[in-house]
Amino acid sequence: MIKTFDRDGVRFKYPSNWTLEEEDLQADEPADTDADADESPGAWTVTLQSPGTAFLLVALRPDIDHPRMLADETLEALKEEYPQLEANESLTSLAGQPAIGYDLDFIALDAVISTKIRSLLAPSGPVLFLAQFVEPERDSISLVMDAMLTSLVIDED
Repeated sequence: MIKTFDRDGVRFKYPSNWTLEEEDLQADEPADTDADADESPGAWTVTLQSPGTAFLLVALRPDIDHPRMLADETLEALKEEYPQLEANESLTSLAGQPAIGYDLDFIALDAVISTKIRSLLAPSGPVLFLAQFVEPERDSISLVMDAMLTSLVIDED
């Protein structure tokens, strides 16, 4: 069975045996105040976990100016954690528009991890897609993730 995720003009299909967790994001605390962190209006993440180790993270980030900035910040965060990762820039099409991103491979706990970062612009702001799986899952999971991304629709309003 197939389920559909639909929020803020971002819609895609995913397998019903994947677990979906949704979280509203908080903005960083302003440097010049002691106030608690304010919510970043409209920012959220959704994590879809496969029955195995693969996952797809989707994040709407209206606080980021451009999809390239979102993809670059994501890559830099991964490089801090895994300095030996190899990244290749990628420009593809998702939902009929250019998607900026990177294809990465790195080793963690003696496993080769493959990650795809893609970012594009939705009316509510840049959207990030981060797909990750271990090498033994490549043949089975990459087709599922490609199908989820192919089903992506970005509403124009």
